[in-house]
Amino acid sequence: MKTSIIFLFIIFIFVFLGYSFPNSETEATYLGIAKCKPCHIQIYNSWVKTPHAKAYKSLKDKAKVNNFLKSHNVSSLIPEEAPKSPDCVRCHTTGFELNGGFNLSKSNDNLINITCESCHGPGSSHYSAKRDEKAKFIVGKPDEKVCLTCHTKEMSPGFIYDEYVKKGVHEIVKR
Repeated sequence: MKTSIIFLFIIFIFVFLGYSFPNSETEATYLGIAKCKPCHIQIYNSWVKTPHAKAYKSLKDKAKVNNFLKSHNVSSLIPEEAPKSPDCVRCHTTGFELNGGFNLSKSNDNLINITCESCHGPGSSHYSAKRDEKAKFIVGKPDEKVCLTCHTKEMSPGFIYDEYVKKGVHEIVKR
């Protein structure tokens, strides 16, 4: 009896505090660009021409990495380490170490670079939703906070959100 009361009290506390247990069926996961491309081909074709589409490759360009490190007074990392460094990979891939996101120990080419889900969130719920409900399962227009997770003052000193948002990361398609 005492155990039942304690158990009910714990459940009450979780409900009262608004705690929800993670549910793998409802928690969106990262799918990769191959799932976005077929439905959003015009946006994909625009995105592929941007630096975001080449973000991971830039980690492998030793000259670019060296110049970047020098310009930021970073001496603790050598260029060969950049493609394997979690500090670098986090902002050059999609969903790094998140549910279904890029992982250094797996082959996940669809999550290399800064793809749709980097800005618009994990797409599994959007992908599997009914057509008329898809919009509520994805971030339609990401805000400044999304960009500033990687475009920090230290790493992107010339980044000014209001200027970059005018240029856009990809073509905006009216639906």
